[in-house]
This record gives sequence, structure tokens and C-alpha cells, in this order.
Amino acid sequence: MLRALHDDLATRRGWRSRDGVRLGRQSLADLGWWAGLRGSKHVGRAIWRPAETRLLHTDASDLGWGAAVDLAQRHAPAHGFWSPGELPFHITWKELVAVRKALTRTRFEALQAAWGECTVDAFASPATALLPRYWAAGAIAGAEAVDAFSQEWRGEQVWAHPPPGLLLQLVQLLEETGASAHVCAPHWPSAAWYPLLLELSSEHVVLPPGSLERVAADAPPRLASWPVAIFRVSGATR
Repeated sequence: MLRALHDDLATRRGWRSRDGVRLGRQSLADLGWWAGLRGSKHVGRAIWRPAETRLLHTDASDLGWGAAVDLAQRHAPAHGFWSPGELPFHITWKELVAVRKALTRTRFEALQAAWGECTVDAFASPATALLPRYWAAGAIAGAEAVDAFSQEWRGEQVWAHPPPGLLLQLVQLLEETGASAHVCAPHWPSAAWYPLLLELSSEHVVLPPGSLERVAADAPPRLASWPVAIFRVSGATR
């Protein structure tokens, strides 16, 4: 709003010069706009909104971890147990990891609030499951079923975070069944499955590197360095 005025003042020969400056129409119009703000209810208010803050409480023990965001608002807490490989680590390490796990879980909960709650975690294990109901790759205690591609997806709101090698197969299943799912995948726009997921989804978000945590022993070593895309597939049959 001050560009024209700045340009007009720049025509002055120097600050010691007694020559005046002729203001153009745009400068006069801008000055009139500023003068009109006198008495406005917006005068004196901050130009920038204050940053949103959240208070995250975390704790860890020898067996597991827990966390809650904004206790006064009674959001659902996040919690989990350490994997066999994590159990021997020092409690300081566990306290720090509890914060990271809580932030990952907080992102998931925020997405659930925005897009609707998922009913089953399709590609999970006891260490990675984000929902009470989950389907595992093999027979394991706690899993509701084995092999996500053999299950009935219709009637579910599925959280699907498969290995990248299964994403094309997942796209085919979503196209054929018209199932509803939130698909978590690496942000790889050049991959063959990426534009197909974009076409199926009604919206998507991209999260920065570090949004995923390497938990499973067979997870890719560079998993934590990948940016992540999450696609909301509404379930409309094509």
C-alpha cells in the first residue's frame, strides 16, 4: 500500500533539498485509504495472528509410553508398548522417543478429526497399528485378520499404509471395490501409482520428512527421511 508513495519520494533530489515532491494519483489515493482508518475498530490490533500452541504431555516407562494433548480439552490420549528391540534401551531414550511417537500419533488424530475416523488399519503389526482393529501380513496375536487384500473393504473406512511395492495393487483394489480409505504413501510424484492415487482421491496432504518412524525391522532404512503424502479416497465407484 506504500509502493506508489515510495516511488514518488524517490524522485526527490536529496533529503537536504528544499524542492517539494509532486504526489501522483495512486499515492494520494493510498494516503486517503490510510487516513480513512482513523477510528476503525481494527486500529491497534496485531497484523499477525499469534501462533497456535498445543501443550503435549508425555511419559515413558520400562514397558510403554503415553501422551496427551491439551489435557483440559480431554482429547483422546495416545499410548503404546515398546517392541522387543526397544525394551533394553535406557529410560532417557524412551522418554525422547515417546515425544516423537506422540507427535506422529497427533498428526494421525488430527487427520481423523478432519476426514473422519478410520475403522481398521489394513497393513499393520502390534508395533505399528494405529487402531484397535488391524490386519497383519501374517498370523499374529491381536490381528483381526491376515492379508489385507483378502478382506472385505466395503463398509469400512480403512487406514492403508502399505509397503511402496504394494501401492499399485492397492490402487487396483480401490478402483474395483469403490472402498473408502485414507492412503499413506511416500511423496513420490514420479512413481506410477502416484497420479492414480491423485485421480482417486478427493483431497490429499503432504507432510515433511520425519513424519514417519521406522518401527518394523524390515522397514526401509531411509523411511524417516521420506516426505509423506496422505490421500483421502472417498469411496465413489469409478
